[in-house]
Amino acid sequence: MSKLHMWLYSLVTRLATPGSVPSEEEKKFVRDGKASISVRLSVTNAAVLEKLKAAGLEITSEKGMNVSGRVQIEKLAGLAEIWEVKLILPVI
Repeated sequence: MSKLHMWLYSLVTRLATPGSVPSEEEKKFVRDGKASISVRLSVTNAAVLEKLKAAGLEITSEKGMNVSGRVQIEKLAGLAEIWEVKLILPVI
């Protein structure tokens, strides 16, 4: 979970807590149950991109070691478990 920006960490924590409500920050990057995110990678290749897609990331752009896209909020924590992922940031 150390790979998640604090807003994303708060979101994952909220999902694990029944009855909690979205924060004001969450409303800035979550739409229709999907979070807009930027993923920083240690390496970029077809295999890593396939891992991200398999974990639920809908890739919208790639630039160098950064990949942007949208993911169902319930699948956000799974992205952080991918070894090549260094950091996940919200996109406002």
